[in-house]
Amino acid sequence: MPLAWLIISQLLAAASLLPWFPMALMSFMSTDSGVTPGAIAFIVVMWSYPLLPIICSIVAWVLFARGNVSGAMWATSIPLLFVLVLLAAYLVFSMT
Repeated sequence: MPLAWLIISQLLAAASLLPWFPMALMSFMSTDSGVTPGAIAFIVVMWSYPLLPIICSIVAWVLFARGNVSGAMWATSIPLLFVLVLLAAYLVFSMT
């Protein structure tokens, strides 16, 4: 079961990169009304997102190989939590 979760969660994280790319390209439009620290932070966060699944996947497989199954399951779940937070933020800010 843990091996299945590692594979499934990493496939979901990889699938999250499909909508990420157009959103990352549109993130540059946040500077249309002026370059602000918030806009720059938004762009940096959007473009650094792919590093999160890659790093977490590597850590998860290393932990799994060393026998730390629970740590591997947590490490591979972190990108999915990040996606949930982004979706929640989108829903909150799109309603205002």
